[in-house]
Amino acid sequence: GMYSNAILEYLKVRYDNRPTKMPWATTALYNAAKCYEKTGNNEKAMNLYQQIVQREGMGNTFGRKAKEEVDRLRSLDKTN
Repeated sequence: GMYSNAILEYLKVRYDNRPTKMPWATTALYNAAKCYEKTGNNEKAMNLYQQIVQREGMGNTFGRKAKEEVDRLRSLDKTN
């Protein structure tokens, strides 16, 4: 229930991340976006998902999943 704190911690991972074989920064962005969704801030969530798409590209599993999330949020926006 402490989504604001979680978002800050996830975003710290993105900025403090050293290059490794594991996609920690991308995973952190995805988790922060999910937290934004849980707080009802779909616009910020969509922004983070779009950053993942730009960072990873559509040829990457993370990029494709993030694009699906953007499309899902856009469709929710249109129905409201």
